[in-house]
Amino acid sequence: MITKKLFAADDETPIKLVKDDNEVTKLENITINDTGKAIVKVKLRPKSDEDYKKLKEKFKDDKVAKLFLKVTCQGDDKNHENEFLTSGELEVKKSKRAPWMEYAEEEFKTYKGINENKSPLKERIEEYFNTTNAKTGKHNTPWCGAFVNWCFEQTDEYKGTNTGLNALAFDWGSKGNSKAKASKHKPDGWANGEECDPFYWAVIVLNYSHTAFIVGENSKKNKYVYLGGNQGGSGSGTQKIQYGSVIIGKEFMIMKPKDYNVSEGEKSLKEYNVNKDGSYETTR
Repeated sequence: MITKKLFAADDETPIKLVKDDNEVTKLENITINDTGKAIVKVKLRPKSDEDYKKLKEKFKDDKVAKLFLKVTCQGDDKNHENEFLTSGELEVKKSKRAPWMEYAEEEFKTYKGINENKSPLKERIEEYFNTTNAKTGKHNTPWCGAFVNWCFEQTDEYKGTNTGLNALAFDWGSKGNSKAKASKHKPDGWANGEECDPFYWAVIVLNYSHTAFIVGENSKKNKYVYLGGNQGGSGSGTQKIQYGSVIIGKEFMIMKPKDYNVSEGEKSLKEYNVNKDGSYETTR
């Protein structure tokens, strides 16, 4: 039996990770394959939000997470045991899969259920606008586009991806699209974006000037489910960061950064029990 413990760099406290949907601090009963390698699929994101925040803090200045792997081995073969009794640095590259998604999810978890005119969300909305070309904006200004832009701005890879009027929903669409040409809105367009098939965390633009991120389909598979800001309310002051849905085919455009390669796994949309109204009246 081989047991491996993962430690954050310069820290003797084991980090938590998820294996087989269980949160653990060590990996046990690892099998070595014919090539002498032990391959274990784990998620470095702990289940606990508090543990996740602590882990992000440890690695916030590193593009590569630096971990130490401590190994012990039980058995009579001392040579075999010594082979594994080493401590070394293990580099785990951060995921490149739609890196803007973790920021949208974190904002949802942090501000879930809070109306836009209440603290601390109303102050946070001003921060969303600060990342846009508009520079200023309040909670009583439509802020769905500012939310989308803020999420991209937090990433290393897609910071500055939209240099147009990126606080406006239609400016996350494609200027050359036939719908855009026929539309009275005439969006300036996302120059570094392109239309695409739906995938997990694609940008969706709705025809009544709203934008958000696709997260899946509803249980009937006749609606896209999306996560975004400035939605879900019935009037000014009641909008939130939450899920919404729209009938498939009724969207204005679906977009992604031009240099983002969608994986096959991302094309398989998750099922959500969400049928919230995504009409104009719920987004101002």
